[in-house]
Amino acid sequence: MKPFPWYLGQICSSWRTTFFSMYSEFWSTITINAHHRYHHSVWEEAVSVAKVFLEHTGGRPFSFSVDAKHPCPPILDLFIAESTRWKAVSLCLDDDDENIPLLRSVKNRIPQLRSLAVSIELGMPRDLPLIFEDVPALLHLSLIQLGNWRMDWSLLTELELSREFNVGRLLRVLSQATNLERLGFNKFTVNPEELEEKDFDPVTLPRLRTLEISGLAILQFLTTPALQGLYICENRQEHVAAICASFFTRSSCRLQRFGAIQFWPNELATILPYMPGLQVLSMCAPTAMPEFLEAMTCRTGAQPLMPQLRVLRLSTRIWRDVNKFETMLESRSSDRFLHSVQELKVIVICDWWYRGVEHCSNVQLRSVDSEDFGLYSISTQFPWLCDDLDCL
Repeated sequence: MKPFPWYLGQICSSWRTTFFSMYSEFWSTITINAHHRYHHSVWEEAVSVAKVFLEHTGGRPFSFSVDAKHPCPPILDLFIAESTRWKAVSLCLDDDDENIPLLRSVKNRIPQLRSLAVSIELGMPRDLPLIFEDVPALLHLSLIQLGNWRMDWSLLTELELSREFNVGRLLRVLSQATNLERLGFNKFTVNPEELEEKDFDPVTLPRLRTLEISGLAILQFLTTPALQGLYICENRQEHVAAICASFFTRSSCRLQRFGAIQFWPNELATILPYMPGLQVLSMCAPTAMPEFLEAMTCRTGAQPLMPQLRVLRLSTRIWRDVNKFETMLESRSSDRFLHSVQELKVIVICDWWYRGVEHCSNVQLRSVDSEDFGLYSISTQFPWLCDDLDCL
């Protein structure tokens, strides 16, 4: 359990009353990390805390996250008994865990569940997807991979997959998920033999606004006319020109936000012309920096690159190219070019993040605050994505 300042409730009765009445701040979400085989006394204390938490939810919906590599049935029993009030749930468990059978009793008893993240250490038990087959209020779903998961895919507005290898299965699901607004892939691998055996028509996602992908392969199977934000990590020497030309011509989308990790100069030169209205650009590509700064610099008689760009976020050791950087900034803020380009109003330089790219590709669970309910999801590869949304 995370440490909690229970002594606050002992200060005075008014503080205690205020503390217990603050549902949104203290009594709507609880996180349980059980990575070790704790002593029985520790579980007794944890159960007591969970009981106090449930008592002070006052019968209202609540969210919880369980990251357990060992059985924790006393805690799960408490939450399962209140499954009709689940709002957002994150489960990170072992596939042979004693915790999983306990969940079978919640089938058809989770009418308010809106967000679900499931991460099973060694694979998905075959009966687990059936437990969550009928979740009428579900909007957000995060999985390691689709497997035999079945549900009404048209309900979802957000879908995140850590990895997927079966193109046919993926496209069948996406063809039904017509209300998706955000789609994320940590790893998507195309089997060449599968592509040779079958022809796959692109799937149209009419409402998709944000797409997070690792590599460009998935773009050949998607049409996204409403796409506003595209984030690509670790391009794998794919046919950038052909894939981009086909995708952007077919989708006719007007991107406002683009993020790229580990792209080479020639790849950026290929993809950026398809984004004339880009307003926010986030880059983590030190090898491309000198060429990129040169291309971004405005010059008399030349068409400026990305004239609508307002926010530039760079993750690099900028001191290596400080002169080019200053020249670029001055050119885009000078009186000569202000009529043809937007002045860069926000520039965020992060030297630390690039060193953590590999770590960020690991599957972890995090809590994301939403306006009206807590959301647990597989962590994004792009920690600046939410900041991009705030910029516009």
